Amino acid sequence: IDNGDYKNIRVADAGEGMFVHEKSHVTNSLFVGESEKNLGVPNRRVNRKMWHRSLPNGRATFGFRNYVNPTRLENSIFRSFQDSDARYVRAIGVRRSGPRSTFTGASNVSFVSTPLEGRIGEGRRMDRQFLYYDWSGSISGSPDSYIVKNFPHLLSVKCLDMPGWGPLSVCPHHYISLPTK
Repeated sequence: IDNGDYKNIRVADAGEGMFVHEKSHVTNSLFVGESEKNLGVPNRRVNRKMWHRSLPNGRATFGFRNYVNPTRLENSIFRSFQDSDARYVRAIGVRRSGPRSTFTGASNVSFVSTPLEGRIGEGRRMDRQFLYYDWSGSISGSPDSYIVKNFPHLLSVKCLDMPGWGPLSVCPHHYISLPTK
């Protein structure tokens, strides 16, 4: 990767902690969904009451979200990514899949104070193809597997449904991508 080599990034309390629009390799970074001490000034109502902390714009929060593939995320930590009444919160989000998606994924990432449901997803709009390679198994617990959208052409009986992530499954298969013109 010529451009998009990012190291030692530190991001906290952002709607999209980091989003990339180019081929990228992100290593040794820390993403914090909701910090414990940086509360800010309450700026939104949730269920007719002022929320106890400031919130970024939008209804969803992602620690790392990629738009252009391939993107590789390695040796990084995600802390405190958990849904609340105020927001849909995920550590990793994939906005777009394409011909180079088979190389997009993560290796040796860890999750602190983040439930399994908070690790990966794409929010309410899950009508697109979704393909994310879990190189080391640090997201799903299954090394050398893909996290895929529950489309029939991507699934088999060997896939494990992950309803907490939305309409996604973990599959032990290897996928190829053929561009069409």
